[in-house]
Amino acid sequence: MAKKLSKRIVDAELKKGPEQKGQRFVFDSVIPGLALRIRGASATWVFAYRYHGKSQRVKLEDAGAMIVEGARERARDLRSQVADGDNPADVKR
Repeated sequence: MAKKLSKRIVDAELKKGPEQKGQRFVFDSVIPGLALRIRGASATWVFAYRYHGKSQRVKLEDAGAMIVEGARERARDLRSQVADGDNPADVKR
């Protein structure tokens, strides 16, 4: 379930530690596709979307280097690229 992410929620999610092996995602309810990916003790902002029917994911930045508002702004830009028919994963390369 998506949550309106804030610094407090991000910090709380990071303190939980790994609940399971692998990775887990905490999605933002404000910007569809924006998520905090948590793997062990590290966290990364990612943007998930569909391009030509395939699921795609682009890393935005490490969670410690970008605040929630910055991640939302970057995700808005990427959503715009997808809406224009571009694949942000190709543009980033």
